[in-house]
Amino acid sequence: MLLRAEPSDFLAALAAEPRSIDDELNLINSIRRHMTCILMSLSLEKSERIGIHSKDGPLTL
Repeated sequence: MLLRAEPSDFLAALAAEPRSIDDELNLINSIRRHMTCILMSLSLEKSERIGIHSKDGPLTL
C-alpha cells in the first residue's frame, strides 16, 4: 500500500533554509537520471502494474 503524506507536516524537519538551491537541483537531476534508467528497463507488463494508494486508490506509473 502506498501511504499518503502531507508535505507541510515534514517541512520544518527538512532544514531547507541553509541548503543550496544548486545542490538541491543537482540532486533532483541525478535522481531523475537514475530513475529513468530503472523505468526504461521495465517491460510493458511491469510498467502497467497497479499499486493501491491509501487515499487515491489504484494507481499505475
